[in-house]
Amino acid sequence: MRKILVIQIVIAAIALLMAACGHSDTFVVNGTIEGAPTMNIRVIYTMRGQVFTGVTAATDGKFSFKAAAPDTAIVELYDNDYALLGRFLTVNGEDINLSLTRSPYRLTVEGNDISQRWAKFLSDNAEALQAADGRHNAVIAKYIEANPTDEVSTLLLITEYNVALSDSAAMQAQQLWQTLRWKPAGLTASFAMQLTAVADTAGHCTLDSLRYLRSGNTHATFVAADHPLTLIAISSERQGRDSTLATLRRIKDNRNRLPDGRPVYILDLSIDTDTLDWSRSLRRARAPWHPGWLHTGPATPPLRRLHIPTAPYYILLDSAGTQLLRTTTL
Repeated sequence: MRKILVIQIVIAAIALLMAACGHSDTFVVNGTIEGAPTMNIRVIYTMRGQVFTGVTAATDGKFSFKAAAPDTAIVELYDNDYALLGRFLTVNGEDINLSLTRSPYRLTVEGNDISQRWAKFLSDNAEALQAADGRHNAVIAKYIEANPTDEVSTLLLITEYNVALSDSAAMQAQQLWQTLRWKPAGLTASFAMQLTAVADTAGHCTLDSLRYLRSGNTHATFVAADHPLTLIAISSERQGRDSTLATLRRIKDNRNRLPDGRPVYILDLSIDTDTLDWSRSLRRARAPWHPGWLHTGPATPPLRRLHIPTAPYYILLDSAGTQLLRTTTL
């Protein structure tokens, strides 16, 4: 109890000092915690790619503090055991009012529109978000796919989405990242580095063979050793099919040669989820190369190790299956 009292005195002194600078130089937080506990609260916030930390205290479930955020910051509150209590977005000049429980998915935030909508999504989807399986990521992905320009989509991806859940989750995270429009570097740099690390790891994987379905509903197996160079093109009717066809036709018109003149074998793979879409694609393309279909898309073993981030996507392989190039355009 004495420790808490000392912390309260220090925080109060800091608050008085900062008050002299004016509220335009700080954001102010007032909050309550369900159950009225008296406890320390750890404050961690990210701004300009840096992490700032501090400690405040709740007395009988009530707490208040202020800090400086000249740029937009994500603020996280933890209990003394580093269990997350809640998150919000803020910047200097704002007054944030919080109502917290011991679950980070059941909170209310007042003070700015983005934080309010962020908290509402978490509360509305608390049951799915508390799940330790694919339901957690699924509800986030659904929101992002429907709202790629919404700041809340970015916040959900960088703070809540579990990239490490599975190989397919890592691939989906990269795909979702590509769709987002709001990516302030000061808030998203760490997440972007995480995705880059996944891609770098994927780039060192080899692909020596791959089984796929070809026209006529027969299976075939691609073997990298059969060709000095192979260009694998990945697309779908809903994701970049037109641009992929245009690219492959240019290569075909150039006598199956890449822009740098090297001859290449073309494997045109569809990741359509529906065979009807793939059949439509085949009729439309009349492709004079080797088309195929992957019924489980980029999650097809061993393709999933390559973490295909988006479609269309191209991978250039040598005869050992080594990836020489990974790109969205040619």
